[in-house]
Amino acid sequence: MSKKDEKKDSSVTSNIANEKENFKVKLESKRQELQDELESQWENVRFDEKIINAPKKIKEKLKDFNEERKKPRESITTKASMFSIFSWAFYDLGNTIFSVLIVSFYFSLWVVSDSVGGSDSDYGYANAASMALVFLTAPLIGALSDQARRRMPFLFLTTLFCVAFTALLGYEKDGWSKSTILTVSLVFFVIANYFYQAGLIFYDSTLATISTPGNRGRIGGIGIGIGYVGSLIGILSALFLTTYLGFPYQAVFQATAMLFLIFAIPCFIFVKETPQDNFWPSLMILMALLFGLNSWLIDGLIQYILLISAFICLVSSFNTKTTPLF
Repeated sequence: MSKKDEKKDSSVTSNIANEKENFKVKLESKRQELQDELESQWENVRFDEKIINAPKKIKEKLKDFNEERKKPRESITTKASMFSIFSWAFYDLGNTIFSVLIVSFYFSLWVVSDSVGGSDSDYGYANAASMALVFLTAPLIGALSDQARRRMPFLFLTTLFCVAFTALLGYEKDGWSKSTILTVSLVFFVIANYFYQAGLIFYDSTLATISTPGNRGRIGGIGIGIGYVGSLIGILSALFLTTYLGFPYQAVFQATAMLFLIFAIPCFIFVKETPQDNFWPSLMILMALLFGLNSWLIDGLIQYILLISAFICLVSSFNTKTTPLF
């Protein structure tokens, strides 16, 4: 065979190989297109099946829900008595009164009133300062609540400080200017609101004391519901004092402190974290605080008697045995 014929055969063989390769590429491309089309159609079929089967699945879920609902639920008194549960919930009622009357309404109205001549920004800065303090110390308070054997003493102290400084809102002495009265009350508000917010951390953690995982949601709901009643009680009390009796805003502040303390006391007495809990130390601290507060407001011989009484109550609180904190 001549060289010319060899070159011709080689060229024909090369063309055949190229055509085979092109055919394979086209065949693979066509196969991929068909596969994509089949997958798309299959997805549509599956989607149609989901739509068709959706009512059936909903019915099955409803059936399971109804069967679960018919099962006997755990009683809310499994871990604590109904009296203890409502005593715990009454604290929510009391702190809601503080939240509504002091944080939301009347203190801000007093700040911008003509009697002190403040502005909205004055109240805004004070509220922001108290919340900033909460933000900075919340991790520490949360760790303290987790590590302590008892949360109630901490809740008791934060509540007392909140109540005390709430009662002092609007306090003034002869010779004080409007700006002095406003500044002092804004500082008192920062302290009161800080201890109110800190107390919520300890209060929320006490829910585990009176509930189990099976009834915790319902007991928490009782607290929330009673808390809304506190909003109504607070607003009606404030309207009665200011509108019908004509008292100034300071009377609302003092009434708020009194109502908060009254509704909080059942929680301190009847919600026990351990069987060895003793309310006597907390009661003595409460009396010491009240005596000390009144000694600051009253002059003369009675002032010294109140200071001595406060000291005796404080010493008595440390000498009473109860469950240790840590």
